[in-house]
Amino acid sequence: MAAAGSYRPQASVQRAIALLDALAAAPGGLGTNEAARRIGASPATASRLLATLADGGLVRRDAPDGPWRLGLHLVALSEGALAGLDVRDVARPHLRALAEATGESVTLSLPGGGEAVTVDFVPAPSSVVSVARLGRPSVLHATATGKAMLAFGDAPLPATPLEAFTPATITGLSALATRVSAFAIVNDQLRRAARHAEIRPAGAP
Repeated sequence: MAAAGSYRPQASVQRAIALLDALAAAPGGLGTNEAARRIGASPATASRLLATLADGGLVRRDAPDGPWRLGLHLVALSEGALAGLDVRDVARPHLRALAEATGESVTLSLPGGGEAVTVDFVPAPSSVVSVARLGRPSVLHATATGKAMLAFGDAPLPATPLEAFTPATITGLSALATRVSAFAIVNDQLRRAARHAEIRPAGAP
């Protein structure tokens, strides 16, 4: 990352990144006008950006007037990024051992951009399996992994308002600060389902 003040951000690149983020948050895809609205750009600007991204395989549409979706070239890029994470090779035997010992799914997350991003997982051997999605960021205030990042990493407490995903989600900063205590994470998360009501996660650094 360049030092602060040593470069001028390119607005077009920033908008292109925002478009990819918007499409990632919309599995059903987005029309050009809606995509433009979400990134705060004009439809003409969004249309040009989407066409350029489509040339690179980063976005696609299945019909001339269909919604835009993320392109398959992103899969190749993500594979390349994940392949460079040597920590996955080191952690994989431990993930398997933990999954076998607990009978639960186990994920490996790394800090990135103020979030905890899943980079590997081992599914549970049981018939009921929680499946993790690689590259998916964990909501800091509503997941065990997120709270572990807050307690042991450099991520600051998220800004308010905190979104409530279930009745157990912590939405107050003072309560969140208490919960991310290194001594409370596992016990707290084993008791509470803050992101998904049917899942009881545990997080550790």
